Amino acid sequence: MMNFFEFHENILKDDFFEKYLDDKLSKKNNKIISKVYYTDKNKVAIIKSGLFICERQSIILKKGDYIYNQDTELIAIESGEIQEFNVIELVSLLEKEELLSNFYLVLVNQYYKRIHFLKSMVSFSSRDRVKFLLERINIHASNELDIYDIGVRQVARFCNCSLNTVKKAM
Repeated sequence: MMNFFEFHENILKDDFFEKYLDDKLSKKNNKIISKVYYTDKNKVAIIKSGLFICERQSIILKKGDYIYNQDTELIAIESGEIQEFNVIELVSLLEKEELLSNFYLVLVNQYYKRIHFLKSMVSFSSRDRVKFLLERINIHASNELDIYDIGVRQVARFCNCSLNTVKKAM
C-alpha cells in the first residue's frame, strides 16, 4: 500500500492536476495577448503557457503555476494562456475524489517557492533586485529579455526602486 507522499509523487508526474481538472470541470480559457489580466477571487487559475508577474507581489508565474482564490492583476511578460475554474466546483470535485489534500500540497509547494523568491528579493539592494528579477524571468522566458522588453517603469515597480536604479543596473 502506498503512503500519502508516495501517492503524491505519482500525482506530480505528467501534470496530473492540470489534465484532470481540464477533463473533469467546466473551464474558461483566456488567451492573454494584452499586457494585463485580472484573476477572480471565485476562480482557480492555472498558467497554461506564457510568463506573467503578479503585480501585487512581484512574483513570476509560469506554466503550471496556480492562482487560488485571489483578486490579483497579472502583467504579461510573454503572451500566453490562462485557464480558470470555479473554486467551489474544483474543491467539491477534488474532495469527492479524495484529492483535495494533494492539490493543496501542490499549492503549498508553489507558495513556498514564491515566499523564497520574495525573501531573496527583499534581501538584495535595489540594483541587485533588478538583476535578480531579470535573471529569474530569463530562466523561464522563451527568448532572453531585458528591461526594455519588459518596460523600465514596470521593472522599477516590481523591484520597488527608481527608474535610474533600473537603468544603472543594466
